[in-house]
Amino acid sequence: MEMTTGAEAELILVCRKVSGGYSVDAQPHREVLKSISFQVHAGECLSIAGPSGSGKSALLRLLNRFDDPAQGEICFRGKPLQRFDPLEIRRRIALVLQNPVMFHGTVRENLLRRPGRQDLSEPPLVQALEEVGLDRSFLDRIATELSGGEKQRISIARSLLGGPEILLLDEPTSALDPRSLRLVADLITQLNRVRGLTLIVVTHQVDLIHRLGGRVLVLDRGQVVREVRAEQAGSLLEEHE
Repeated sequence: MEMTTGAEAELILVCRKVSGGYSVDAQPHREVLKSISFQVHAGECLSIAGPSGSGKSALLRLLNRFDDPAQGEICFRGKPLQRFDPLEIRRRIALVLQNPVMFHGTVRENLLRRPGRQDLSEPPLVQALEEVGLDRSFLDRIATELSGGEKQRISIARSLLGGPEILLLDEPTSALDPRSLRLVADLITQLNRVRGLTLIVVTHQVDLIHRLGGRVLVLDRGQVVREVRAEQAGSLLEEHE
């Protein structure tokens, strides 16, 4: 589809006929994505849904340059990802995992492990915590002793310290209790609507998709089978379970 010149200026990420990526199931070396094309505008929230093994997480790994496509091209700000240093891309296109990794030590020490940010003073750390709904007292708490929802918010705060332009979230609420799920879902929504951060969210949870709004790409067997609005996602996802 042809875009106007104005719309082109707003494009932040473009995938053109991308194949490759690796599954995370029993066949880790099997390429799963097949000629995927889509584009994302700055400030947009895009959900990616589909059955287990359809290539959702593999796609996020390509967007974060943990893997490179076997075929096709991914462009960020009009430039192929392969032309960027991987560490720069992982700062500007940050990935938050389903089960966030907390290193031994305090929350402060975990926040300072963000690449290139070891020299941060306390104010930006406190600001990052406040953005995810946590107060200054968390800086001195032991990170590995936090609840699942708290760890997820610390992981998001750590990503925000890098100043990302796109935040990738892989099933960010699937492992949380109902209260933590609501808190994290509200946080994600606020980052998009208030801060204007571009989000790409992998999820199978229809409630989260409805809350986020925007477009939904439905993957099945490594291909984009449909693109719908969030309010249309429920019945369609049932067809592809």
